[in-house]
Amino acid sequence: MEHIYRGFRISIREESDGFHARFWRVTGEPVKIKASAKLHEGRDVCLSHATDAIDKFIAYIDRHSDA
Repeated sequence: MEHIYRGFRISIREESDGFHARFWRVTGEPVKIKASAKLHEGRDVCLSHATDAIDKFIAYIDRHSDA
């Protein structure tokens, strides 16, 4: 499953220990953000964690871009 959110591409994959999200900027540059969910929580929970992680990443960049 892949999604575009706020200029980031989120790819969610199911693995033996749960769902894991990987992130890239839409331009193709990988970004070191992590999000996951356990199998019983499901793919939608992983996507929710992923979008929250992007929001926090963007807020961090915004706060530190003036430094």
